[in-house]
Amino acid sequence: MDEPNPTAENTSYRWVDTEAGVVLYYFTGADKGGMTAVPLSETELESDGE
Repeated sequence: MDEPNPTAENTSYRWVDTEAGVVLYYFTGADKGGMTAVPLSETELESDGE
């Protein structure tokens, strides 16, 4: 995946890091933004890299 566009507004990105066992979410907005990590076990995503 390409690097997030720092000027994008109201955009979200998701990466799955199976080695760390987390799903990373990065979001941007007009005057807001942030990043969070959620344990893979608390999502409905498969952890087999697909």
